[in-house]
Amino acid sequence: MASGIKSSRPVRVLIVDDSPTVRFIVRKILSKDPAIEVVGEARGGREAVELVRKLRPDVMTLDLRMPDLDGLEVTEIVMAEEPTPILILTSAIDRDEKYTTFEAISRGALDVMEKPGPNNGSDWSDSERTLIEKVKLLSTIRVVPHVRARIHGSEQVRIKTAVIYDFVAIGASTGGPKLLRTLFESLPSDFSLGIALVQHITRGFEESFAEWLSRITPFEARIARDNDVIQPGRILIAPPGFHLIVKNSERVGLSDAKPLNGQKPSADFLFMSTSEVFGRRAIGIILSGMGRDGAKGLKMLKGAGGKTMALREEECAVFGMPKAAFDEGAVDGFSSLSEIIQNLVRAHENKKRSFK
Repeated sequence: MASGIKSSRPVRVLIVDDSPTVRFIVRKILSKDPAIEVVGEARGGREAVELVRKLRPDVMTLDLRMPDLDGLEVTEIVMAEEPTPILILTSAIDRDEKYTTFEAISRGALDVMEKPGPNNGSDWSDSERTLIEKVKLLSTIRVVPHVRARIHGSEQVRIKTAVIYDFVAIGASTGGPKLLRTLFESLPSDFSLGIALVQHITRGFEESFAEWLSRITPFEARIARDNDVIQPGRILIAPPGFHLIVKNSERVGLSDAKPLNGQKPSADFLFMSTSEVFGRRAIGIILSGMGRDGAKGLKMLKGAGGKTMALREEECAVFGMPKAAFDEGAVDGFSSLSEIIQNLVRAHENKKRSFK
């Protein structure tokens, strides 16, 4: 399915929600922008699937709780049959629903936005601009059928087995959560390197993102606090509104510095501080995402002797961040997710052997 806007025609949107009130409000908001056209509405999952097949929209807004098929099932069917950029619109009234949101993202949805309401102290007028911007942005993203990464294949990029690696720094944005799920699920449960992650995520969903990773992977994932301890297999996640930095070989910190590349947190801060503390004993990885975040910091890490990798285009929802890293000279080439996983497993095994 063509998902990018290749002409001046409006962005065609399908609204899916079992609430007629929500559908009316979303339609009213989107119709304010002449560059957006609402082409249909669905009140249930089965109707949504049929309308995607019939209308082939550029973007679909999708509720999670619906009659017949829920948002997870709709996402899975649509991404397998008619790949379409999906924006999850959820009331997120409890942690379980936010957890379900990341299940949907892991199955191919691209982004999430919380519906305004009494539980979050906002109304739709506060969210109009954000909703319009997200819909227009997602319409430019090329999506492909959602298939789990296979953990095999030829290896182009190999870590240096003579080096004992201690730390992994990862940067990701749009399309990151589903890749992170596959990556962390594929690592050994006794993974021996510390892990720090900058994943650009909608504010308010960060704790549920960490809980989701903790539930589905062998590791403890947590939103990092200042002075948090780096531990083997612990995933420390940058909180919205703060940069995550490595203070020393044992602890991370938080910085309230200005946004970098329009991002706060920025992967550049994480990679730069990693290069200063761990140098050649660190592995830096950039996954799917829009923009240039992480490119300069990853180049610093490479210059300090660290191993750097960026995901290949075929496996990215958005190729911007990996391409920027390559253009910056931060990586020599691109790696499949399978190759990235295999290199991390090799680093783990090499470190374990060194302690024997």
